[in-house]
Amino acid sequence: MKGHQIFTAVPLADESETKDSVPFIQAARSDHGLLNRKAHVSYLLIITLVCILISASYKALKVEKEPYATLTPGGGRDWSLDLDAKTIVSKHHPELALGSLHLNPLVLTSRGDENALKFNPKELEKLEKGVIADLPLGLQFPSNFDTFDQTWDYLLTGTQENSNGQSDVTDDTPSLELEYIDDNFLLLHHLDQQWVLDVSFWKFDKGNTVNFVKATDNPRKSWLKPKPETLLYGGGRDWQLNPDDGTISPKNKPDLVLGKGERNLCLIPINSDAVWKFDDLDTLKNNGVMKLESSSGSKALKKTENENYFQQWRYISSIVHEESGEHEAVQVKYVDDNYVELYDDKVPEEKSLVLDVSFWNMVPYMPVNYVGGWKYREN
Repeated sequence: MKGHQIFTAVPLADESETKDSVPFIQAARSDHGLLNRKAHVSYLLIITLVCILISASYKALKVEKEPYATLTPGGGRDWSLDLDAKTIVSKHHPELALGSLHLNPLVLTSRGDENALKFNPKELEKLEKGVIADLPLGLQFPSNFDTFDQTWDYLLTGTQENSNGQSDVTDDTPSLELEYIDDNFLLLHHLDQQWVLDVSFWKFDKGNTVNFVKATDNPRKSWLKPKPETLLYGGGRDWQLNPDDGTISPKNKPDLVLGKGERNLCLIPINSDAVWKFDDLDTLKNNGVMKLESSSGSKALKKTENENYFQQWRYISSIVHEESGEHEAVQVKYVDDNYVELYDDKVPEEKSLVLDVSFWNMVPYMPVNYVGGWKYREN
């Protein structure tokens, strides 16, 4: 009876066989059941993961298909009007306001480009001989430097809008005294510390900026990074003088030379004299239309009339010129007490563009351009 109580479905043999066979069959079935349960759990996990992936993919596709709105709040399109200071200020970063650099930025460009700077060959020859020379370059903020990553101090560098590098240095022309040492480095001479000419992030691309840098006095220590050195060979501080054509080129990319970049609208620290003041800000506040030009005569323009595209955004880059009859500033209006929108009576409102900080990266000198989505408002 013991066998019947244990496993009644199995035909019983004698007691000795039963003692050996029944536990064996039970163990086998037990293992088989355990394997089945594990398999079922695995199948359920796989099915669950597949469902999650399908759901996520669907949501991603749905988001991608959902058109972005021009009037999207919460970032680089939110502006406040400070009527007392006559400034347009970032709503979420009131320490930053709309403005532009004083000088056209110093950049890399191709040797044959119309904006390539061709310096006086005699000045370059003086530099080659170890003599200090005057070049028609300038510092954007002569009495102020910025710091990057608690490691590098930098002085933003530029040149005048109408400069081609060959203009004679006069009292009205910004100029810098430079010296050429070790047949490699271009240093500012008139400052106490060593500031060396440097290609930003050592990226040898046309349009990349060139500024003066030095290792900060108290750099952030990290065992992952070597101690910063101002005079460091092998990268964006190695320069070649070319008196034959008046150019200066990086040794690592001799087909590029120093050139004159374009000024654009950008974020400026609120206390800087590069912040734009607007005389007609009251008009803008009261739903009127205002020309986007500073009280000092700088005008915000469109770099092109045709729109460009990035992912699902339409945009036109901003460009800044000084007062001139051939350039007409864009017109803007203030929408929803938040957006600074381009106004053109020939363009429907739903096709308008608004002032937008690039990639909503709210840091000083970040460009501000004209951007729009594929619909005007969010649903």
